[in-house]
Amino acid sequence: MAKKQANKKITNLENSAAIFLKDSNNFKLIKFTYRGQNYSSREFSIVGDAISANSIQVILATKGEKTGTYLIEKDTIVIAREEDPIQQRGLIVHEAIHAFHDIQGKRMSLVQDELAAFTAQSIYEIKNGRKFADGTVPKELYSFFY
Repeated sequence: MAKKQANKKITNLENSAAIFLKDSNNFKLIKFTYRGQNYSSREFSIVGDAISANSIQVILATKGEKTGTYLIEKDTIVIAREEDPIQQRGLIVHEAIHAFHDIQGKRMSLVQDELAAFTAQSIYEIKNGRKFADGTVPKELYSFFY
């Protein structure tokens, strides 16, 4: 992870992401352990603090991009534009997990990194009312999240 970006003013998007990530109420339902790492509101707060300190940048993806990403070499979270605010915040949750791993110097395979990120994103979105295309939560997931 790079050091603080000198003389860079924090943007509204970065400020919003930092506030969201530092508010433990947003993550009180996310508690799981994967490969010896506990994930809870604390991990998201660490990323929010890094954004506030200008150590991590947050930008919107270019028009047409439908995914988010964490650019490890640039310490940058790229967030896709989503119509659904739950999905938009879910992307921030997902990319924050990647940023947390970078901050902590955790090296893991792409599959392991994505599994942790998708788990956090799924818990966040489902616990905040996201439904699937048919308007339900699949029964296989329901028992895991409820």
